[in-house]
Amino acid sequence: MFTDGIDLVYHGNQQQLEYDFHLAAGADPASIRLNLEGAQSLRLDAEGNLLLETKGGELRQHRPTALA
Repeated sequence: MFTDGIDLVYHGNQQQLEYDFHLAAGADPASIRLNLEGAQSLRLDAEGNLLLETKGGELRQHRPTALA
């Protein structure tokens, strides 16, 4: 499902896949949703990063940041 005014941009950083959401003026960031499949457990670390435990090991989603 796509939301008007919100674009998802993928890019690589030192052999790691990363993504950013680009919001147009007036777009509602609360409408962003992620569906994570295959995670056996989810938790936040002390820095606010999302840690996903999978059969293949732990994955880390860095905490969100907003840039103007």
